[in-house]
Parts: sequence; structure tokens; C-alpha cells
Amino acid sequence: MMKRVSRLNIFCIFVFLVFASRSYPGDPKNDEITIVFPAQALSSAVRDILPIKLVPNDKISGDVWIDSVSDLKFEKNKVFCSISLRGKGVKYTFYMQKAPVIVEIGDVAIALSLQGTFRFEKAHNRLYVTPTIVGDDTGPEKGSPVELLMSVLAGVEYPVEIHKVEPIIAKLSGQKIRIEISLLDIFSDDNKLFFTVRPKTAKT
Repeated sequence: MMKRVSRLNIFCIFVFLVFASRSYPGDPKNDEITIVFPAQALSSAVRDILPIKLVPNDKISGDVWIDSVSDLKFEKNKVFCSISLRGKGVKYTFYMQKAPVIVEIGDVAIALSLQGTFRFEKAHNRLYVTPTIVGDDTGPEKGSPVELLMSVLAGVEYPVEIHKVEPIIAKLSGQKIRIEISLLDIFSDDNKLFFTVRPKTAKT
């Protein structure tokens, strides 16, 4: 979910869920198929690829990792989850009168509740996720370096590149058929994530 930069291999999750979940035909006139990913199935797939390393922006140095993701839920184009975050040798740099000021945050281990909005940009085959922190009594102390780190990580739109789905070669009655799949949209609702795709078949 939230990773600009770890280049999460969404294609692997996509393939896993295509075979693990049901698919529903869309409007036959549009030759579209909507694949439904239940939150629970997606949560299991994400756990298999953790931990995920983050590289939020050029203000943060050091290593920051997402170690766990739980309580994954979806509403209309919104995602909710709890994560555990781990950082090592973390520093925050900002400029005051053109002079760099470095805040030593150090090692971090914290659990957070997040709410994220997302949008899919078809032209670049990219999903953008913007997380915000849901406040509670277990969060970092107000004014602490950890709270500063959280404020830098949240509220930023993170692009997640989605690998192009490779063509599928099938054989039917001795004839090879090439199936190309174009991703048209990603959206969520009712605790499910939806991928709308358009398959195109041709003889090889």
C-alpha cells in the first residue's frame, strides 16, 4: 500500500488473485471484465511480500520498512489498514535560510492506523496512493521526532507502478491463441478491490 518506491510487484499479486477469486463479466459490448479482489485475500497476498522498504522523499534518510499490514478494509476509493513501521538510523533534513538542519530521529518502531485514498492513471499504468494517519492514543508523542517523521510520510501521494500483464499463450484444438490484457481501471467499494481489464485475443 504505501510505497513509492519499493516498486511493489503488483503483477504478482494480480496473478495470485485472478486465480484465487471470482471474476465477473462486465458489459459485453465493451469487452471488459471486472475482477473482484476481497480484502482478506489481498491482505494474505500482501503479507507474503513483507517487509517492504520505503523511500519517502529526499528529506528522509536512513532505512524505513513496513513490517506488517493488518485490518485491511476498503470503501469507495478508500483503503484502511493498520501497519507496523520500523526505521533504522533515520534522519530528517530541512533548510533554514538555505542552511541544512538535520534532526536525528534514530531507530523507530511504531504501530499506526492509516486511511488512504487512491486513483489510477491509465496513461502511465500507475496507481497513486495518499495515506493519512488516523489519530489515536497510541500514536507518537506530540512534538516528538517520531511525530515529525510521521508527518513527512503521511499526506504524500505515492505512485505505485503496476507491471504490464504479459500476454497469455493458450492452445485450443491445436491452435495457439494469444491473449493480451489491458488494465483499464482500479477502484474499490464494499470491502473489495476491483480491477477492470480488457482481454484481446488473436491467433498466433
